[in-house]
Amino acid sequence: MRVTVLLAALRGLLIKEVVNANPLSRLGCRYYEDALIFNCNGSSLDRVVEAIRYLEQKFIHTNRIPVRHVNLLHGNFTELPFFLSKFNETLEGIRIHNTSLTHIYPDAFSGLSRVRFLDLSKNNLTAIPYAISTLHNLQFLNVSSNRLRRLEPQSQFSSWKRLRLLDLSSNYIDKLELLDLKPSSATVERLLLDNNDIASVPQEWSSLPLPQLKEISINNNALTTFPWFHLKFTPRLITVRLRKNNIETFPFYFMSSHPGENLTIDMSGELTT
Repeated sequence: MRVTVLLAALRGLLIKEVVNANPLSRLGCRYYEDALIFNCNGSSLDRVVEAIRYLEQKFIHTNRIPVRHVNLLHGNFTELPFFLSKFNETLEGIRIHNTSLTHIYPDAFSGLSRVRFLDLSKNNLTAIPYAISTLHNLQFLNVSSNRLRRLEPQSQFSSWKRLRLLDLSSNYIDKLELLDLKPSSATVERLLLDNNDIASVPQEWSSLPLPQLKEISINNNALTTFPWFHLKFTPRLITVRLRKNNIETFPFYFMSSHPGENLTIDMSGELTT
C-alpha cells in the first residue's frame, strides 16, 4: 500500500515538473519545434494568446516565431481576433476545428501572405468570413459542417485566384448564385457541396472554363435537374457525384456534350425517368 502511494506521489511530482518545465502544457498547447507546429487542444482564447506570448519570449532574439501550421482544436471560444500575425513570416496552414467559433474579425488573417491551407470545419459560422479574402495565396479551403446559408457578399471570392479545393459540405446552403468561381476558374480542382439544400446549379457554370476541375460532389441536396458541364470547358472532369437528390431526368444531350472516357457519374438510385 505504501509503495503504491509513494509511486503515485512520485508520478504527480514528475507531471508537475514537466508542466513547470513547459508552461504551454498547462495551457493545453504544444509547440513541435521540429515540424514547426503550434497546437492547442481544448484551450480558451485567453490561453491560446498566453501561449503565443510565451513563444514570443522564447524566440525574442529572432524577433519572429517559426511556425508553419497552427491547429486550434476543440476550443471554447466564439471569436477569432487579430493575433495570428505573429507567425506571418512562416505560417502556411491554419486549422480551427470543432470550436464554438461564430465570428472572425476582418483583420484576423491580415499579413498572412504564405497561408495556403485553411480549415474552419465543424464550427458555428453562418457566413463565409470576410477575413478569408485577405489570404491571396489560399489553395485549400474547408468550411464544412458549419451553419452557412447564404454565400455573400460575392466580392469576398475575388481574391481566390489560386484556390484548388473548396469544401462547403454539411451546411444549410440553398443557392449557389453568389458563389463566384470566375476568380479561381483556372485552378479549382475539387468542389465539395454535399449535404446542403441546393436546388440548382447556376447556368453560368456550364459555360465557365474550368480546365483543372476533376471532381464536383453535390450528394444529398435538393437538385431536381441534372447539372451538366461541357467537355470543352471541363476537359479534366472525371467524377460527378449526385446521390440522394430529386433528379427526375437524365438529359439526352449530356453524353454528347461531355463524352469523356474516364467520366464517372454517381446517381445511385436517383434517376427516375
